[in-house]
Amino acid sequence: MNCSYRILKNVNIGLRVRKTADKSTVPFKNDPLTGIKIESWTNQGFELSHPDLPKKVWLDFNQLPLNQLNIEMGIIKNPLTFVESIIGGGGTTSMVLIRADTFDYLELVDDKKAKDEAAKYKPSDLKIGDQVISCLCRQGNMMVYLGKFIPVNFARPYNYGYRNQNQERKAYIESTPERYYFAYPQPNGTYTIKDYPLTNKTVVELYMASDKGKSIEETRFNDYETNHQMILFEQFTMTDYQKKNKTSDYLYSENEEMIKSFDFINKPSYGNYEIAYVGTSKEGLLDKAVEFYRSLGSGNSWQLYKTKQEYQDWYSRQRNY
Repeated sequence: MNCSYRILKNVNIGLRVRKTADKSTVPFKNDPLTGIKIESWTNQGFELSHPDLPKKVWLDFNQLPLNQLNIEMGIIKNPLTFVESIIGGGGTTSMVLIRADTFDYLELVDDKKAKDEAAKYKPSDLKIGDQVISCLCRQGNMMVYLGKFIPVNFARPYNYGYRNQNQERKAYIESTPERYYFAYPQPNGTYTIKDYPLTNKTVVELYMASDKGKSIEETRFNDYETNHQMILFEQFTMTDYQKKNKTSDYLYSENEEMIKSFDFINKPSYGNYEIAYVGTSKEGLLDKAVEFYRSLGSGNSWQLYKTKQEYQDWYSRQRNY
């Protein structure tokens, strides 16, 4: 349970309970409450009240564990407290009420105390190759920091009014978000690469793996430029079909010998077909992405435009032809 919930010292009460404050909320010290009253309910959730709450609050059904509560005449007899529920590996959170008289809650209290006392790091504090563990979960897996890189995301629209066999090979750059990249060791000695948005809760706070007794002997990720080539290998040279039919110039380029040295990196079962390139700097990134994306296909049929406007200009010329 400790990997799914986080204790909050303070919350903000508005129509709902929130971590963030604005003009519509009132700050509230988040101590456990006994005797919360269910004022009303609908098919979507409950309106709750308590003498210590500054106002009535609304909770959805999934925010109140009804099957774990002792309720008499609408009064909840168990002590409850608001916690942050971590959903989807740290990307999304919500506020829920949990019982404060269980072993799971006491474990959360111990986890919070240990976390408050431990040395914590941000990705910006790390050196390339540092081995870390997410503060999100004390049983978290060790991961190796590869660096911050920039995937170039593209859109490949389909226009029903224009029939062209090469239509699906036209695309434009849609976004270039910076992301943190990590490598996770697997039981068979290989590694799986995973990337995160800069604000993802999995990576915003980290322990050093050595502080938790989970560090290992590993130096293959200590060079940023090598990690960059490794990420390109993982993303763009991934299928047996490509290897058999040599459809990717990148796979059979001057990088081939380096690529052979990356056999300890696991390939995904299918690629992210909305990424044209992964770069190291914003400078010249769009030009590099266009050149790299073209190298993945054959001839001029693979065309990536730097902006949506450039794509629309091309499309307009085809319709006017």
